[in-house]
Amino acid sequence: MNQSRGNRRSHFKKTAAIVSVAGSILFLSIVLACNIWIITATKSRVFSDIPSLPANRDGLVLATGRLIDKGRVNQHFVRRVDAAAALYRAGKVQRLILSGDKGHDEPMELKRALLARGVPESALVLDNYGLRTLDSVVRARDVFRCSNLTIISERFHDFRALFLSRYYGINAVAYAPQDLPFRWMIRSMVRESLARVKAVLDLYVLKTKPTVASG
Repeated sequence: MNQSRGNRRSHFKKTAAIVSVAGSILFLSIVLACNIWIITATKSRVFSDIPSLPANRDGLVLATGRLIDKGRVNQHFVRRVDAAAALYRAGKVQRLILSGDKGHDEPMELKRALLARGVPESALVLDNYGLRTLDSVVRARDVFRCSNLTIISERFHDFRALFLSRYYGINAVAYAPQDLPFRWMIRSMVRESLARVKAVLDLYVLKTKPTVASG
């Protein structure tokens, strides 16, 4: 009986291991498929050269926190602010919608940084309800009345923002400044690869409703 119980236990462990491996392969395949879909569908709309970027009235600056651990300045924040200021000075956008989470003071942090770079206050509009990229994109269309849009973030993020924009009928392009060194990118890239899966689920499976409250 003990041998029989041991055989059953061994069989269960083998089955669990097979299921675990199969589940991992399936998960990685889904992640890979979603990432390939989003990148290939949008890469032609991402520009890294300011002169070649089409001009639009509105630029959507997607927020990230100004500070990270130990009070260090977030270089992703610096990249996005510098890019937004450069596009404004080049005449590629006339109005900058600063979209982020009001609870973390993200839009106001963007505003302060852009004012310090010489962008006039009259060109800056706060969107305090851009809790997610999905919210920011749809609010740009429904609250700020943007049918054409320049997304200002970073390349790894631009693909998803453009994918969301296309789904919601927004004619968007994106500007991607030069990537940061690898040590700054690895965590963001891993997180973004999973966020792309969530974007596909939100649009095509869960039918997630964005936040479009005014204000």
